[in-house]
Parts: sequence; C-alpha cells; structure tokens
Amino acid sequence: MKSPHVRSIHGIRILKSKHQIIKRLRKEEPAPKLYGDQVWHSSFLIMEYLAQHPLPQRQRIMDIGCGWGLLGIFCAKHFAGDIVSVDADSGVFPYVRTHETLNDVSVRTEQATFGELKHADFAAQDVIVGADICFWPSMVKELKALIARALLAGVKKNYSGRPRPYHLFAARRALQRKLLQPPGTLAVTGANHFQRHAADHRQSSGRLGRRCHSSPLTP
Repeated sequence: MKSPHVRSIHGIRILKSKHQIIKRLRKEEPAPKLYGDQVWHSSFLIMEYLAQHPLPQRQRIMDIGCGWGLLGIFCAKHFAGDIVSVDADSGVFPYVRTHETLNDVSVRTEQATFGELKHADFAAQDVIVGADICFWPSMVKELKALIARALLAGVKKNYSGRPRPYHLFAARRALQRKLLQPPGTLAVTGANHFQRHAADHRQSSGRLGRRCHSSPLTP
C-alpha cells in the first residue's frame, strides 16, 4: 500500500514530517541547527534541471550544504554517481542515511564548513552540487573562495541553486575576476534560470513549485 506520508519527486522517495521515522528522528536525534531541519525547494529545481540536462554516468559528485541529502541521492539514483554529502551540521546526517536507505543508494557523509573544504577535497570530485547554500551575507566570501578552490582543483561543473542575492553576488564576482577559466567550467543556476522552469515544475509537482524562492517545503 502506498504510504500517505511518503512522496515521490523526480524519481526519489521522500518522507514527510508526519512519517513515523521522521517523528522518531526528531525525538531521538539532536536537532539540526543550520536550517537542515526541513526540505527546501531549490533541491527539486536543480533535480529538474539535471533531469533535462543529465550528468555523465558514474561521476564523482560532492553535495555541499547537503541538508537531508536529497540532491546527492538523486544523482546517485539517476547517474550512478559516487556521492559525498557534506554539511557543517552533523545533525542532518541521520536524515541523509534514512533517505539513502529508502532510495536504495549509497552515499558518504562528511562534516565540514565551506572553509574547511580544501584543494584535495575538490581534486577528488568531478561535479559539485548545492542547493540553498548561501543564506547569510557573511557566507558570500566563503562561497566565492570555495568556487575558486574547486575550479583550481579541476572540478568540471558546479551546479548551485538558490536565488538569494548573496549567492548570485558571489557567482558574479567569480565571473568578474575571471575565476571561471580552465581547468573547469562553472554553471550557476540562479533565480532567472529557475523562474524559467518554474511553470513546468508547478504543473508537474503541484504545490512544491508554488514558489521558487526562500520558502521551505513543509512535508
């Protein structure tokens, strides 16, 4: 029987807040502190983009600011990616592991801030993805430096989504300073791109696509 507390979006299964497993996690595990206590819309919009522009199979993919890990799990499910899900808040990892099991994939987890991710970490990756990863003005400098380190380490693609002014500002500054040169390329999917896809997303996903800005998805 189909559970009313499990939703399927872009081919992955996601537990709603009323599911007994989520209730148990919230009762037994330390609560996430850095906005990782819920699902955010940006992940689904990046999934939609990647569904239309698929990644090569078996890429090494880092999901930064992973939260519940859904974007990395999507990449593991559809592209057989070797996924490392990174977040500064270890409180999100029980939710990552829960959805990893639910979707029958395997991902690794690593606790690290933007500043703690070094050249060697990025040299082991082909692609970086991240949704809702720049939510304070103070994070702009960290994100800009992260983009530069990733490109210098040879990361081929960076798909980041969150139409916050802070994130787009960091991407623009990286462009202006000519950081986006070989060995890698950078694709930033920001507000304008997501708005072009929002209409189709609304039709296919109902209330999930009502807003493509800062509102969290309330399962």
